Amino acid sequence: MNKVLTQKVFIKNIVKMNDIKFFVRLIREIDNSIGTNEKKLCIKKSLTESLALNSNKKNLDLSSSLSVSWIIFFLAGGKIKGAVSTKTLKAVITEVSGLSEWLVEESYYNVGDLGETAALLCAVAFLEKEKTLVTDSSEPINSFVAKLHSLKEMNSSEKLVFLKKILKEKNYYFVFTIYKLFTGSFRLGVSKSMVIQVLSELSGKTKEEVATNIVLFMNNPEERIIFLKWLFKDKLKSIHNDISKFEKKIFPFPFFLAQTANASILKSFENTDNFNEWCFEWKWDGVRCQIVSNQHEKNSCCSDVTMWSRGEEFLTSKFPEIVNTLQKFLAPGIILDGELLFWNYLSDEPMSFSFIQSRIQRSHTKINYEHIPSCEPIFMAYDILRLEAKDIREIPFIDRRRKLVSTLIKGKKTLPKNIKISPLIPVKSIEIAQKKIAEARSMKTEGLMIKRKLGKYNIGRVKGSSVGDCWKWKVNPYCADAVLIYAQKGHGRRSGLYSDYTLGIWNDELKPAELVPFAKAYSGLSQSDIKLLNTKIRGCIEEKFGPVKKLKPQIVLEVSFEGIMFSKRHKSGISVRFPRLKRIRFDKRPEDADKLSTLKKLI
Repeated sequence: MNKVLTQKVFIKNIVKMNDIKFFVRLIREIDNSIGTNEKKLCIKKSLTESLALNSNKKNLDLSSSLSVSWIIFFLAGGKIKGAVSTKTLKAVITEVSGLSEWLVEESYYNVGDLGETAALLCAVAFLEKEKTLVTDSSEPINSFVAKLHSLKEMNSSEKLVFLKKILKEKNYYFVFTIYKLFTGSFRLGVSKSMVIQVLSELSGKTKEEVATNIVLFMNNPEERIIFLKWLFKDKLKSIHNDISKFEKKIFPFPFFLAQTANASILKSFENTDNFNEWCFEWKWDGVRCQIVSNQHEKNSCCSDVTMWSRGEEFLTSKFPEIVNTLQKFLAPGIILDGELLFWNYLSDEPMSFSFIQSRIQRSHTKINYEHIPSCEPIFMAYDILRLEAKDIREIPFIDRRRKLVSTLIKGKKTLPKNIKISPLIPVKSIEIAQKKIAEARSMKTEGLMIKRKLGKYNIGRVKGSSVGDCWKWKVNPYCADAVLIYAQKGHGRRSGLYSDYTLGIWNDELKPAELVPFAKAYSGLSQSDIKLLNTKIRGCIEEKFGPVKKLKPQIVLEVSFEGIMFSKRHKSGISVRFPRLKRIRFDKRPEDADKLSTLKKLI
């Protein structure tokens, strides 16, 4: 028996099905796999084993079923939230490795990933990480994860002791896996869509069905075992949970995302005849949302309405005004697609994005639901995806639009206060379209949406395609010249390079004027520009604050941003939205950078 075969037999003998070592082995196999198909095969093989799909075993017990659900949850991008802070995770590395805090911090910024840093510094014989899965942690994933969740009830010192005990004398992949359960994103080439595809192939359900129902699975722990039984009824007969929720209830569909209209796409609109194929709407600056209306379990006089963001965040409790309206207004079996906005009824226009963002980010218990005079959250509907218990995404957009209007209007003259229908904009030429783009900011919108009249409601975004059913034409961003005042090394591909920048502008309201930070930017420059900038930064470091370096004001960068507003939280008194670096301005001196008074005029 050769060395490799001996190793495989050894691993097989020490790993019990669905225990934590089984999951660690899967992570190792995925990491050692090359290409998407091989990684997908690893997941499919492990789930087949853990679910006993190819064996004579008829039923999985509850513990095994819960363990499988955790495997799916973590592979699909889930993580244990709120149990351990990044600060504590770094402290564990310092304690277990015996290294100085500054050296751990420096290692982290050079490696670029906290889980990998922990594995490299804490694991026993990490140079031999490919060999075995030596670890004494042999218990079901379900009970192991329950222990990790119990950290939420501990103080910082108790968490430190607990994690030191778990990670002491463990191998590379064990340490790496445990850290990723807290931080998420294994960064091994596994995506949520890959997990959905594997589950579809194993269960016989369509990808669309799995993608729709996995939303509730990822957001509600109580529904995970029901989701698993819905997928694999024959293997979970001993689990008596009612799966009618997944068979009768409807959940949000995967969102259809617009592509950015590039120059070649816009040029095609110079032919006036092309405009007959398209509908135009404003691109609203809010939070994309689907409204789902189910039959209410207790009250037959109203519907059970839920709200889901594009990021699969459950928003129902955040907007009771809209939910209460729609419960009485919408019939069961309807899914609407649209935008959450704060609306100013006096000026009849949307408020800035910060209003809706503030409502979402605040804790439910702290939200003040008292009426704000002249300003309330609304749902701006622009598509209907399900009607009368039928999926209508395949029918043309223009027909869905008619159904949307007829469903919401219902012969009434006005809609409820919290509901609006996104109006169509009459555009018959490229000149009119350009005029509307010029008006977009005054309309408090981001630009135009261009939708093919005969287009279907697809899934996701097809990047790089020249033929699409939905395009977004955004207004040109604002631009400013700013001085680079702080820099920090990045993570991942950019580890070891100064690629996280704090930018400053001149506060000319002070005498003499001084630089104040107004934005942080991480993206926009090419890798070659970052390397060039990295060399320049090393030559102008003035002070060090851990990983953050204060720089002499020598480098000017041009930064673009999509919005600007007053802010009490920022030293400059303003904040910008979606800052992105455009280029290095070696042709400008620091004193040529923009002034605060100039940027305030943009608000």
